[in-house]
Amino acid sequence: MHEILSNQFFGHTIHEGTRYSKEAGLLKKLPAAIYTCNENGLLTFYNDAAVALWGRIPVIGKDLWCGSLKIRRTDGSPIPLDSCPMAICLKEGREVFGEEIVVVRPDGSCRNVLPYPQPIFDYEGKITGAVNMLVDITELKSVENALRESEERLKYFAISLEKEVAHRTRDLQEANQKLLLYNAQLEQFAYAASHDMKEPLRKIMFYNSSVLDSCEDSLGEKEKGFLIRSVNAAKRMGDLIDNLLDYSKATIGIHAFEPIDLNELVEEILFLHKDLLDERQAKVEKDHLPVTKGIPFQFRQLLDNLIGNAMKYQHPERRLNLQIRTQKIDADHLPGPVTSAALHYHKLSFIDNGIGFEPRYSDKIFDLFQRLHDGAFSSGTGIGLAICKKIVENHGGWLKASGEVGVGARFDIFLAE
Repeated sequence: MHEILSNQFFGHTIHEGTRYSKEAGLLKKLPAAIYTCNENGLLTFYNDAAVALWGRIPVIGKDLWCGSLKIRRTDGSPIPLDSCPMAICLKEGREVFGEEIVVVRPDGSCRNVLPYPQPIFDYEGKITGAVNMLVDITELKSVENALRESEERLKYFAISLEKEVAHRTRDLQEANQKLLLYNAQLEQFAYAASHDMKEPLRKIMFYNSSVLDSCEDSLGEKEKGFLIRSVNAAKRMGDLIDNLLDYSKATIGIHAFEPIDLNELVEEILFLHKDLLDERQAKVEKDHLPVTKGIPFQFRQLLDNLIGNAMKYQHPERRLNLQIRTQKIDADHLPGPVTSAALHYHKLSFIDNGIGFEPRYSDKIFDLFQRLHDGAFSSGTGIGLAICKKIVENHGGWLKASGEVGVGARFDIFLAE
């Protein structure tokens, strides 16, 4: 049998007990499963790794084609032993590579295997047998299956997450639409209510003023004081309603943007306040301001509120000094997320030396009805800065405030070029 193996497996004669025994011993200990068959398909040699793979010890010269008693395809269908890759190799005289099979052991366990049978020919080209190497890929298949299952789970999770995100996004969009509708209705109501309140308030002021004018000599000091406070309260309420109407106008409606020369607009507003500025000996320093695009009446209201704010909160112990500065900045220096494709922005700064405010109120100062000072320093309604912020946001910009008590306040507007 050794002579048969030497002639068929190595293709030439090797004297028994010398070279063959060494090489056969080496093959016996190789970790790869190897076996050979003669030209009739009978097993002529196998190593220890092949026995471990098959789970049995075949009989040399008796077992045909393969040392396994049963093999099948990866889909579970059986493969007759006379149709296994080794049988095809010997019958057709060709290599049979890349066909995965499943070896079923006697104990029922299975191993996934890639066989590599190659025919052996003599010097005359006649097939004398074949050698087959069996590569056990069971662990690799387990890893592949585990990876495939993980991919399937991940895919399922991703699809589920995508559906959940879509569902949540749809819910948020619906909630946002409802909120927008509710806000629009609320703003319309505030506008209508504020507008309707002006007429009865005007009558209260008219009648109280008439009584005060016509009966001033016959009224006591206490009664006159009541009427004066009533007229002042009505006037203050009128200012509050006007500011509420301004806030509603800044919130609702769609208006076309057009070029606005801020120099002309600031000069116009300063001229309107000229008498009061002259009376207080106020000093206004102004850079050459840019031309920007916006809604003219809203910009007029914005600048009037900021200039008026500096006058309203003037420090009682010094002259007002208001600086209106401008500079161009890059988009990456903005105080908030970029919302346009503009690379450069205008920064408009209104800096005064008034009574100022505590830095912790830098954001709170823009809330509706938020007043940081009592009536001893101002007669504001707490709406002006909320209007300013709304107008700047309408134009896709940011309005930031900073201040220091007793030193002054600063308001920075950032607008795209």
